[in-house]
Amino acid sequence: MKQTMTDRTLPSWMSINSNNERNEENQGQQGFHKKNILEDDLPFLEFSGTVVYSREKNDCSFISEDLRSCLNPGAALGFDIEWPPSFTKGKTKKVAMVQLCASEEKCYLFHLSSMSGFPAGLKMLLQDEAIKKVGVGIEGDMWKLLSDFDIKLKNFVELTYLANEKLRCAEKWSLNGLIKYLFKRQLMKDRDVRCGQWDDFDLTEEQKRYAATDAYAGLIIYKKLEDMIPGNITLSTAVKEKLSQMACEMKELADYIPEGAHNINSVAELVEDMAVKLESLRTLLLENDTKAHKAEEEPDSDLLEQEEKNQSFGRGAKAFSLLGKGDRHQMGVDRRSSLPRSLQGPRKCL
Repeated sequence: MKQTMTDRTLPSWMSINSNNERNEENQGQQGFHKKNILEDDLPFLEFSGTVVYSREKNDCSFISEDLRSCLNPGAALGFDIEWPPSFTKGKTKKVAMVQLCASEEKCYLFHLSSMSGFPAGLKMLLQDEAIKKVGVGIEGDMWKLLSDFDIKLKNFVELTYLANEKLRCAEKWSLNGLIKYLFKRQLMKDRDVRCGQWDDFDLTEEQKRYAATDAYAGLIIYKKLEDMIPGNITLSTAVKEKLSQMACEMKELADYIPEGAHNINSVAELVEDMAVKLESLRTLLLENDTKAHKAEEEPDSDLLEQEEKNQSFGRGAKAFSLLGKGDRHQMGVDRRSSLPRSLQGPRKCL
């Protein structure tokens, strides 16, 4: 099982280069867009808090300094950057936007492309080693900032590595894949917004909400993963996800088996091997289920012992209640007489 988990591959709806995105790129050639059923069923994640948008250098610096002063050492910021696409081969445009999410209530958007230079306050915040910056693909973002503005992002956390550590797997996670896996939501990845002109002086409300949601997603993923205990319940969840993935993929593969295929014998052998392993898995799971039921049905010896004591006490109390008043009084006198004189208490005068 260990080898199986470490060799896991993402379901198509979790991967960075998802089938959904590849079909969009080939839509003109294929004439149709094949959607993933699981993806259609997931609700969209959207940041619903306050978005603080700044496009002026001094204003951005002031806001960044204020944010930095409010954060405790070790605090985490959801981090992301945006830049517009370049249509010149071998060239990329500069980072146009820096997104930071400090809480589930507030996100900050700093529109660098509309500023006269890189804000000093934002530089200090990004280079502050006491504050974590969390995101997916964040190392690439670090090199992009260094190349464009000579800003060295410090104390950053790659969520892909953190997720693999906590979930005990070796996946190539995307931001959207982690949101789907951990929260059963999906990110709105509108191509027109994602590949829009982020260096425009005025951004649309849709662009602002999209940018804030990406930084927000990084923050909540980090918090969720940090609260997890490695190797605990999450391993069972990972196994269930893997089985679900395999079930979907086997169903799809069954549709690709043509009549009279030249390699049908080899295919049949592989299918037979899978059937044997599937039966072994079924036996193993049913055995665990049977043991669990037996454990529930077997009485607890401690509980039985306590119940017998309670019944014995109840019988003694009932017998005592049936005695006459004089008998009960005499029993009390006899019991007290057996005690040391110092513990017998005052005697009643007759």
